[in-house]
Amino acid sequence: MIIKKVVSSFLWDGEKILILKRSEKVGNHRGKWAGISGHLDESTPLKQAYKEIFEETTIKEHSLTLIKEGNYVEVYDVFKGNEITWQIYPFLFRVETDINIELDWEHDDMKWIVPDQVKDFDTVPGLCDVLKTVFEY
Repeated sequence: MIIKKVVSSFLWDGEKILILKRSEKVGNHRGKWAGISGHLDESTPLKQAYKEIFEETTIKEHSLTLIKEGNYVEVYDVFKGNEITWQIYPFLFRVETDINIELDWEHDDMKWIVPDQVKDFDTVPGLCDVLKTVFEY
């Protein structure tokens, strides 16, 4: 079994969270809705979260307020015949509603949704469970 460590961050404007639709250019889970995520390359999950947020949305660290860092969640997945356990480190950040977001190539679309609506979207595996570690809805 392959173990992959990733971060998954949610931006919250006080009412809604931001979810992003993965593009056809990414390596896995194309067309699925997700938080802002990426493989854990930095020294800490929090540093990686800030890096991914900037890369994927152009939002800088000074525009974010960390609300909660959740315990990592393990999600089982099968991709191209490989069994994968994703160790997902979740974060919730507060942003202002008028923040300018510019998506990079990893995403085709974005939506601000009420958190309990996430179950109504075709998401990456375990997204509801990951969100629940940082946000009660």
